[in-house]
Amino acid sequence: MKLTTQMGRQAGDFLTYILLPLCCVVLPYAVGQALIRNIAQRAWLLAARSAAALDSARRFVQVKDESGWKARWRLVELTEARDLWFFMAGRRKAPLSAVRQQGVPPVTDRLVLIGMHWGPSVLALQLFRDAGLAPRFVYRQISPDIRRATPFHYLYLRLLVRYIRRVCAGRDITVPGALKQLEAAATESGTPVILLDAPTTRPDRSVTTRVGDLVAEFNSDGPEWLVTGKSTVVLYSLGLNTAGASELRCSEPARPESTQALMEQFGQFMAQHLQEDSAQWRLWHAADQLFRNRARELPHG
Repeated sequence: MKLTTQMGRQAGDFLTYILLPLCCVVLPYAVGQALIRNIAQRAWLLAARSAAALDSARRFVQVKDESGWKARWRLVELTEARDLWFFMAGRRKAPLSAVRQQGVPPVTDRLVLIGMHWGPSVLALQLFRDAGLAPRFVYRQISPDIRRATPFHYLYLRLLVRYIRRVCAGRDITVPGALKQLEAAATESGTPVILLDAPTTRPDRSVTTRVGDLVAEFNSDGPEWLVTGKSTVVLYSLGLNTAGASELRCSEPARPESTQALMEQFGQFMAQHLQEDSAQWRLWHAADQLFRNRARELPHG
């Protein structure tokens, strides 16, 4: 990587994950909201990364408005960083009160919340905690290599881990080793929260299902644990609706009969969201690792 590219990446990370969200924290909430929307539209920040995400997305889904898609992608990234800093700075009320909630489940034995890397969803854990669900989020530990390559992004990720541990009351669950912790969690209080759309790292422990017109390969350990443990499952997403407001949507609780049935339900859930607003999916940079077949060439918008 050239020096100029490295410097550009570091400057972009500093503005995106440190300076801009901190400015929003000290500004009135509405002013900060207008600021990040303006920056997302103007494309002077995160331009290269939103373009790379679009290039990846176009191989799998149809994008009619490419300029609007990239602006939406940037808005999600900037909103997520802003929400995290608001929470860590103690200004939780404004962003939380702005979220519209639909179908948040009551506390139930063996309840598990299943989501995906979708939208500016960092505040979902706090909303679940406020609902009495005592979330126990499952996440992958941060690689030390990130600190050397992108130190400002690494600092942001460390802040995110601190937030997760705080909102989970120190009962978060880390990967690797999550399966044993989940098995223990079945007999403990709290509600595991699992994101199932992360690409599998073990082809021998995977389950294949359709996501719309695509075929995706997911890790099978978590789904198998959910089925054998007779868990009650609720699918959720927290993203921006068509009016630009944050909205938490939860499905009806259900007990899956098989791993394949669960993953088919999740595949339909994910396909619906990709069809509605593919710019809000946060893993386009890793799409080749998840979708094992590429969509046919789709016309550009």
